[in-house]
Amino acid sequence: MRYTSTNSSPGEGFYSSFEEAILQGFASDGGYFVPETIPKVSEETLAKWKSLSFTSLALEIVSLFVDSREMSREELREVIDESYRHFPQAEEDGDDVVPLKLRKIPLEALFDDEADLQRMRQAEGREGAGKRSIFLVELFHGPTLAFKDLAMGFLCNVMDFFLRRRGGGERRHVMVATTGDTGPAAAFACEGKQALDCWCLYPKGLISEQQERQMTTLVGGNVHAVGVSACPLGGDSLDETVADLFGDSQFASEVPLGSVNSVNWGRVLVQVVHYFFSFFRAAELRESGGGKAAGALFAVPTGGFGNALAGSIAKKMGLDVHRILCANNTNNSVCRVVHRGTFFKAQILETLSSAIDIVVPYNFWRYLYLATGRNGEKISEWTKVFNSVSEKKEEATIRETKEKEEEDALEAAEQEHGAQKCKSPPQTGGFQQVHLGDACLSVVRSDFAAEAVEDSEVSDMILRVYKWTKENEEKPLLLDPHAAVAVCATIRLALGSGMHGEREGGPASGALVPLQTLVLGTAHPAKFPKVAEQSLGFMPPEARHPTIESARHRLHRSRQATWEGVRGENVAELLKAEMKAVHRYRMERGDRK
Repeated sequence: MRYTSTNSSPGEGFYSSFEEAILQGFASDGGYFVPETIPKVSEETLAKWKSLSFTSLALEIVSLFVDSREMSREELREVIDESYRHFPQAEEDGDDVVPLKLRKIPLEALFDDEADLQRMRQAEGREGAGKRSIFLVELFHGPTLAFKDLAMGFLCNVMDFFLRRRGGGERRHVMVATTGDTGPAAAFACEGKQALDCWCLYPKGLISEQQERQMTTLVGGNVHAVGVSACPLGGDSLDETVADLFGDSQFASEVPLGSVNSVNWGRVLVQVVHYFFSFFRAAELRESGGGKAAGALFAVPTGGFGNALAGSIAKKMGLDVHRILCANNTNNSVCRVVHRGTFFKAQILETLSSAIDIVVPYNFWRYLYLATGRNGEKISEWTKVFNSVSEKKEEATIRETKEKEEEDALEAAEQEHGAQKCKSPPQTGGFQQVHLGDACLSVVRSDFAAEAVEDSEVSDMILRVYKWTKENEEKPLLLDPHAAVAVCATIRLALGSGMHGEREGGPASGALVPLQTLVLGTAHPAKFPKVAEQSLGFMPPEARHPTIESARHRLHRSRQATWEGVRGENVAELLKAEMKAVHRYRMERGDRK
């Protein structure tokens, strides 16, 4: 398996190894690494995979994307086993060290409108419909209580493996820009690694206190948390900073860089695993209840698009995925693409679901590369448009006025046809729009649906589900705000567009194929206790966790900066100076190069 760049088309000779893709992060031409091919898995192989533990399944899937001449199967197994060694294991998990849990959500818990509930029940009663199953897939039982733990440990361990194997004391300064969950997972995974320094950049004031403490209270000397105030685009501004540092060849020659954001292919790759694993476990539950296995709709809280991209890759590999539902908050970047076919930068809006407060879903470029038949020239062209700014303020004003008129017309058309409104945040800085065109948009819509959800809906859903489950089940269910976004999006899709089930014989057919809906729970509610208290009117015990509580009694170890420094320096220049100083210190001590 070789890797190419999203800026390169087949036959142009741009190929890299898995090791290079992992250690470099970005391709040398500025694009994102993607595998040369997506392996197709046979029905026989899928049947064999159904009963595997998470780590065994990870070995089977990851090995398809790694040349055995780079890593032997045994070496890969050792890295995977080490990556999940710190996961807490409950007795009911048996031999599986990754406690991925599924909890069924009753339909009655999701509706406060009896008419809507009856509409859903009527749809269930149609011939061939069967019973819909909605499961919350709890992906957040790792060391930092976020789904990022599932892939981050592997990425940091495989980076450390390659660097140590190279010998000569080589090291990397890995950079991560975070909106709240990626940073803590990266910090934990990198802490104490012999060949790595980890720099966690976060928008100060735009993540929860609990998330911040998970980065700033670690004692390992190789973790550097940097809180940046006044970021104009929130976490997206820091993504741009990371890209700027990687693009500075002089700086990169002085300080060896790596990335553990999902710009790094290793993160996306391992996230493919939890789609297969949760699909198989949901199928088991459905079959044990007398139902039949069915295709799945995955509802995914969506920010940077890495998790959604992994789901589409699982589908391309052969998993029976109907579509991926991209659940946006009011920073509805993916919703705009799916509904309108337009892709552009917009002003960041602060929401309750802060980890997906992202307006530049950079992994979407990887998907577009595949959707256009690996057309690197087209991706390069679109990227330039996406990042371009009108030269004259007057031109930008005229263009934005025209785009506003077009958007108002689209919203009116959507309302006329009963679709949910996908209102765009205001554009900023005069950035241009990318228009995908009908052919590409058709491919996008075959893989993805998208809905945007308001904060008021999130709070209402958290209250509704908690209250119903507390009154009717043994254990109440507290949704974190991101899972609540995904649940709300699922209901919108089911009742708004009628696409909760795939229709046999095409859209005109009346019989629905039963779908199991898997809502990906990406973070523990204890990371967002203020949202829980705001939604419920009190602080529930489920909004606490020992991992979070212990960090409250630790001292902060962090660096602070402002987007535009008091002396006029921007944050990138400040970071360069700080990282050079740390790297020089490492070299003088003889730690590693």
